Amino acid sequence: MKYWLYRIKKEEYEELDSHEQIEIDYMPEETDKEDKFIIHISEIGIILGAYRINDEKLIAKELSTKKPKLKEFYEKLSFIDFVNDRTYKIFAKRLKEITKEDYEMLKEKLS
Repeated sequence: MKYWLYRIKKEEYEELDSHEQIEIDYMPEETDKEDKFIIHISEIGIILGAYRINDEKLIAKELSTKKPKLKEFYEKLSFIDFVNDRTYKIFAKRLKEITKEDYEMLKEKLS
């Protein structure tokens, strides 16, 4: 099982009819139906929820009721690099593999 952080484009988020099911445009071959995903929205950085794969789509396992912002956790996440007091380097790719610990910490903040 792997853990992932996926960034959905703000425009795509605004066009969604439901946040229960999100189709993603990039699914690497190494993903598995057991993999878990945290999805956040680009530009505004809100964490949408925790998801799992189902037929090339991600199905909401647990939607966030609090809608926390990803930047609130920058200092706690292992994949975030500190650049200076106002800048953190996240990643350029829309899909980033993360550790189980990072996944569980973010998921905990969703409830």
